[in-house]
Amino acid sequence: MKIRYKIIVCFIFFVSIVFIGSKVNANSINSISVTVNIQQNGDAKVTEVWDTNLTQGTEGYKSFSRLGEKSISEFAVRDDSGRIYETLDSWNTNASFDNKAYKCGINKTSDGIELCWGISKYGNRKYALRYVIKNFVVEYSDGVQGVYFNFININQAIGKAKVIIKSDKKLSLENSRIWSFGYTGKSIFDDDGVIVFESNNEMSSSQYIVGLVRFQEKLFDVEYKNNRISFDDIYDSAMIGTENEKITNDKKNNIKDEISEEIEELNQSIKELQEVFGLINNNKEYKKAFIIFIGSFIVIIFIIIKRKWIFGSKEHGGEVFTTIKEKKLIQDVPYYREIPCNGDILRAYWVCIHYNLKAFNTLKKGIIGAIFLKWIKEEKISICKTKKGIFSIKDKEYAIDFRNIKKCDNIIEQSLLDMVLPASGHNKILEAKEFKKWSRKNCYKLQSWFNAIGNREQNILIAQGAFEEEEKTVNGMLGRKRTIKNYRAKEQFYEDAVNLKGLEKYLKDYSSIEKKEAEEVKIWEEYLIFAHLMGIAKIVEEQFKKLYPDLNMVHEYTFEEISEIASEISEEAYLGMERGLEDKERESEDYSSSSYSHDYSGNDRDSGGGGDSYSSGGGSAGGSSSGGFR
Repeated sequence: MKIRYKIIVCFIFFVSIVFIGSKVNANSINSISVTVNIQQNGDAKVTEVWDTNLTQGTEGYKSFSRLGEKSISEFAVRDDSGRIYETLDSWNTNASFDNKAYKCGINKTSDGIELCWGISKYGNRKYALRYVIKNFVVEYSDGVQGVYFNFININQAIGKAKVIIKSDKKLSLENSRIWSFGYTGKSIFDDDGVIVFESNNEMSSSQYIVGLVRFQEKLFDVEYKNNRISFDDIYDSAMIGTENEKITNDKKNNIKDEISEEIEELNQSIKELQEVFGLINNNKEYKKAFIIFIGSFIVIIFIIIKRKWIFGSKEHGGEVFTTIKEKKLIQDVPYYREIPCNGDILRAYWVCIHYNLKAFNTLKKGIIGAIFLKWIKEEKISICKTKKGIFSIKDKEYAIDFRNIKKCDNIIEQSLLDMVLPASGHNKILEAKEFKKWSRKNCYKLQSWFNAIGNREQNILIAQGAFEEEEKTVNGMLGRKRTIKNYRAKEQFYEDAVNLKGLEKYLKDYSSIEKKEAEEVKIWEEYLIFAHLMGIAKIVEEQFKKLYPDLNMVHEYTFEEISEIASEISEEAYLGMERGLEDKERESEDYSSSSYSHDYSGNDRDSGGGGDSYSSGGGSAGGSSSGGFR
C-alpha cells in the first residue's frame, strides 16, 4: 500500500474512533412521552417523561416561544428516585452542577421561556416534568374550538416520541378532527377516547411534533376567544409545506394496484359488451333499447355537469362576495398622498385583488418585496453585499441578512419567514438565486402562502363585521332550491381601493405636479413599500433619487439599492414557483396546486380523521422551540 493511502486510512480510522467515542459519551434521549390533560376551562395540565442517558452538562431545558395568549406556570420536576425538585423563583443557567442539583425553575428569554432543571446525577435518568398551559384550547372567530401547538421540538435526536391528549370527555371522530406535522408516524384516536401522536422510529433533531385539533362541538368552557382568526386560517397556515406529500409512494403503489384491477374489470366488461353488441345486431328490440339507454346516459351526464357548474364546488360553500359599488372603479380618481389601508399591506393586497386594481401575478411578485421592506424599516433584517463570483457581471450584488429576526407580527409574515430561513442556508443570508432554487422545489408551499393571504384577510374582515351579510334562496336544476350567503363589502373598502389608485396616480405624476408637497423621508419609505406591492417601485426610486440624491437609507446603502434587492428576490421567488409548477404539471396531472377545501366531514387524514402524520408543515405553531441538555 502506498504511503499516502496508509495516511488516508489512518486518518479515517482516527476520525471514526473520535466520532464513535463522542457518540458513546454524548447525552442521549431514549424517549419523550407527553400527556396533555385538557381541563373544562380550556387550560391543560401537562406531564412529560424524559428517559435519558446523561454523561455531561449541568441542566436539562425545554424552550417555548410564540405562545401568544398562552402562558405556562406551576412548573415542577420529579426524578426516577421519586425526589421532587425544589422550584426556584428564578433560574441561573450559568450556575454550577451542584447549585442546580435537585432544583428547577423557569428562565425568561427574549423569545419566550425555558423550563430548566438540574441533571443532578449522570447515568440512565428519568425526569417527569409537570406544568400548566393556560388558554390551551382557543375558540376562534368562526366559533370553532381547537388546539394548535408544538409539543416536541428538541435540539437532539429522540429514540421515540409520543403525545397523548385527553380530557374528561372521550375524544373521537364523532366530536373531533386531528392532524399532526413534522415527523413520520401515526395520528390516531385511541380506543380509550384519547388522541395519540406517535413517531414510528427515532426522531432526528430537525423533526418535531405539532398537533392540530378541531373540536366539532363546543366541548369546553374556554376563557380565551380569538376574534381575529378563524380555524380555517389556522388550518391553512398549518398545511403550508405539506402539499408535496399529496401523492406518497404508498399511494402511488395503491394507484397502480387500483389501475391493474380496473384494467382487468375493463377487459371483462369489453367481453360482456361484445356479447351484447352481438345480440343488438341480431335483434331490433335490443337495438332500440340500447339507443334509449345511451340517450338517457348522455342526459344524466349533462345534468351532473350542469349541476356542478350551477351549484359550484364544496370549497366555496355557496358564499358569494360582491361589493356595494361596481368593482370597476372610477377612472379619474383624485391624488392621494396619505398611506392607505391604515398602512396594512396585507389589507391592501386583499383590496387590490377584490377590486381588480392589479393583476394577481403583479401582486404576488410585489407582496414578498413589500414585506421585506417592512422588515428592513423595522430593523428586523438588513441588506449586505455578497462576494463577487468569478462569473459575476454585476459590480454590486446584494443579499438580505436574516440572522437577527426573532418574531413576526402575524401568521402570514411568520409563514414567509419559515420559508425564507431554510432557503437562506446555514448562514441565514438570502440571495436571489437561493430563493429561486428553493421556491422551484417548494412551489406548492409558496403558492399556498399566496392563497392564504387573501383567505386570512377575508376571514378577518367577516369576523370584524366588515361585510353586510344576507341569505338568499336561488333556484337550481330541476326546480331544486338552495340558500347562499351573500357578503357585500361596506363602503370603506371602496374608499380604500380609490385611495390606493389615487396613491399610484400621485406617485406616477409626482414630477409633473406643479405644487409638490414637501414629503418627509419617512413617508417615502412607506410609499416604497406600497409601490412594491403595486409593481411601481422603479417610479418611486426615481422620484426619491431626484429629491434626495445624496441620502443613504440604511448605513451605506441607498434607497435604490434596498429596493433593487427586494425586487430581485421577490421576482426570482415568483419565477422559481412558476417553473416548479410547470415541472410538477409535467410530472403528474394528479398534483394539485389549489388551496385546501376545508372539508372536515370525512374520516381520512386530509379531513382530520387521523392516520399517518405529515412529515412537514405546522411551521406557524407556537410552543416547544428547542430543548435538550447543556
